[in-house]
Amino acid sequence: MVSNALDPILGDLLEITLDENRLNFEAARQTARERVRKMAPDAMLLSWHDRRTGAFGPPVRCGADTRAPWVVWAASRGADLTVRVNQGVFVFYFLLRPRA
Repeated sequence: MVSNALDPILGDLLEITLDENRLNFEAARQTARERVRKMAPDAMLLSWHDRRTGAFGPPVRCGADTRAPWVVWAASRGADLTVRVNQGVFVFYFLLRPRA
């Protein structure tokens, strides 16, 4: 199922634009990780969503919550950075700062 709605922003927002000719999941994920690790070397990717295909990870269902599973997963684990690639074609949620 392909969604036209943008995923919500959790924490800060980093927007990345990639050339459409190299826009695929792996390129988006790698670029997001590289940019985030410059900010926080120990940052952890919590979840992601591919708006083109509807694919997401991790592949879990989160009870009766009305939000998308990848959003619930990231929010419940303290995501403090949202990375949107090409205006939300790909979205990645990261944890920069571990909870105390």
